Amino acid sequence: MLSQPVTTKDIHEGTYQNKAGAFKFVHAAMQGWREKMEDAFEIYSPSGQNSQFMAFGVYDGHGGDNVAIKASKYCIKDICEEKGFKEAANWEGEGSKDEDYMKIIQGACEEGMLNCDKRIRDLNRIDGEDCDESGCTACVNIITEDFISCANLGDTRAVLCRNGEVLEMSHDHKPTNPDETKRIEKAGARVTRKRVNAAIAVSRSLGDYFFKSNEDENGKQKHPWDQPLTCKPEVITRRRQVETDEFVVCCCDGIWDVMSNQEVLDFVRGKLQEGESTLSMISGELINKCLAEGSKDNMSVVILLFPAGEKLIPKSCCSVM
Repeated sequence: MLSQPVTTKDIHEGTYQNKAGAFKFVHAAMQGWREKMEDAFEIYSPSGQNSQFMAFGVYDGHGGDNVAIKASKYCIKDICEEKGFKEAANWEGEGSKDEDYMKIIQGACEEGMLNCDKRIRDLNRIDGEDCDESGCTACVNIITEDFISCANLGDTRAVLCRNGEVLEMSHDHKPTNPDETKRIEKAGARVTRKRVNAAIAVSRSLGDYFFKSNEDENGKQKHPWDQPLTCKPEVITRRRQVETDEFVVCCCDGIWDVMSNQEVLDFVRGKLQEGESTLSMISGELINKCLAEGSKDNMSVVILLFPAGEKLIPKSCCSVM
């Protein structure tokens, strides 16, 4: 830890509009007490009014920023290249069930993250960089005209605010979660001191290849999804409710360590209702609050504001930009 926190913030905001809707967003990050900034961020939307989706990802690195930076370049790209993703992005839905879409987008996210994990390993071998004990979380959010999906590895978390209520878009992957503990032990590892083999505090990640080399009884390396640290994401999809879906907040654990889901949503919603803050100010104030509450980690925040969220702003105030 540093003797004093680095409080300079890197903030980017903008507006996207396509067939999936109109979105205003902000990304804010601060190094804090850590000796190095290891978080990374990615936002992607095909150009043009006829594009079908937008997506963004937050990646919280550990053991260095190598994997997080590469993930921010390739993770969404690899998901988008999946055949199933192209089908999902152009989803018409006529005569189909929501479950059909959910199955397709889940498959695309699973295969895309698997390919991203392989790509990062190959790139590091080419570059001569050792990332066997370096990795990152991944929280990728995909918004289409009808659905919001979140593909998650680790403890970077996304929540949707629907009419002031919390809807979880992801679940933290901790080794101590009963289902994760069972999976880790089945893969041939142990949970010690709340960590995988006493080393890693998350149970799913990109990178961390030292924990992805276990072999089966025949001496053949197990599939990446069957390793103690798996790159198989959990995917949650919800149908959009245009009139009541206000915003999505996605943050690394530097935020969630000191604030609950409801506290974060209440904070953002309250600032919007006050009508005094830009999205940049809201995200910066949220980080400042978490620093004051005792967060010692890097902090990254993404706020994606939907039209229903803009309606929270008093008419006498200027629109949030």
